[in-house]
Amino acid sequence: MWIVAAVVAFGLAALLGGCARSPTADRSPEGGASGGSAERGHEEGNEATRPVYDGGPCGPVDAMGMITADYAFDPSDDRNLVGFADNVFLGRVLNVEDTVSTSDTSTPPEDPRSTFAVEVSENVKGSLKGTVRVAQDGGCVEYRADGDYPEQGIREGERVRALTLVDGDSLLERGEEYLLLTRLDERHRWHQIAMAPSGNIRIENEKHREALVRRFERAEKNQVDPTRRH
Repeated sequence: MWIVAAVVAFGLAALLGGCARSPTADRSPEGGASGGSAERGHEEGNEATRPVYDGGPCGPVDAMGMITADYAFDPSDDRNLVGFADNVFLGRVLNVEDTVSTSDTSTPPEDPRSTFAVEVSENVKGSLKGTVRVAQDGGCVEYRADGDYPEQGIREGERVRALTLVDGDSLLERGEEYLLLTRLDERHRWHQIAMAPSGNIRIENEKHREALVRRFERAEKNQVDPTRRH
């Protein structure tokens, strides 16, 4: 596993308290940023309606949370990323397969993961073809509230739906094309995005696409396996 430590900034109190008031902003390695927006209903009497956030592929969610990952090497170095990845390729997301992890208790599911059907359009490293299954850390979690949260309009035992991202890494979106760096998970037969948020870059236009291909072709020629001691 390439994650040395993961600190989960989760828990219902944190999600419904801090995160509900200040939604997590998404960021990408190319410098783009987008944040989840909340629409809070007006209070009726002493009880508020639930805030609703845009969970992207997850749909509307009650709260947003963050997982912070620590890596054993510098993921900002393209040579490390390419050396660590089994495959580097461009592909378009055809379908969002699964983004929800559920629990019937007040404990949120650990390590949420989302899966997508991606059509390979070009290889930089490896020889993938056709449609492949891609997995991304992060996604939607559903569980039961461990108490009453009147400010959020949530009562004990009610189901809560929250979007959890790893280091603000936005989930892949249907119809968008990405450059993806992945490792093969033979057990699940899917291609796991190697790093968040460096392992997936959304392609903005043809010029951006060409620049990314050149950038990672150079990295592929000078790749370094960061798991080996030098």
